[in-house]
Amino acid sequence: MGIKEQLTPEQWKAVYNAPFAAAVYVTAASGSYTEERLERRTANKVIKETLKQGGSEYGELVAAIIADMNAISGKEKKAITVEYKSWGLDMMRPDSWMIVNQAAKALAGKPGIEGFKQWVLDVARRAAEASRGGFLSKTGNTPLDSKEIFAMTEIERIFA
Repeated sequence: MGIKEQLTPEQWKAVYNAPFAAAVYVTAASGSYTEERLERRTANKVIKETLKQGGSEYGELVAAIIADMNAISGKEKKAITVEYKSWGLDMMRPDSWMIVNQAAKALAGKPGIEGFKQWVLDVARRAAEASRGGFLSKTGNTPLDSKEIFAMTEIERIFA
């Protein structure tokens, strides 16, 4: 039995959306809307990389979640994916935080939750670094600013 079958539909939706929601939460903490859009595209790329690689570098729980994510149909993916297209930055943060919080609660007590937390944080960090190390920069990724660091800490605390 996969992770999806062990969760309610609402819990699965939260787990499915948590990595991207964490990235939205962190990237919306500072910067412009244009930077945030670039960072969201980066988050999608990072998630797709994990989907292709299978997620085993984050442990069995993430590998099981990835297997379930890869097994669902495009129609189901579209139905459960949270869209942030028309929301303002200030509106995105509370909802994205709530999604990550719901996912953490849904997976609480499961072996491997630390790997899931690390995956979520890695997606958020790499997304936030994108606007600082993107096509306008020759130096590559630079450290996050203080608002993004604080947002990362808030996401980490959800899993405590």
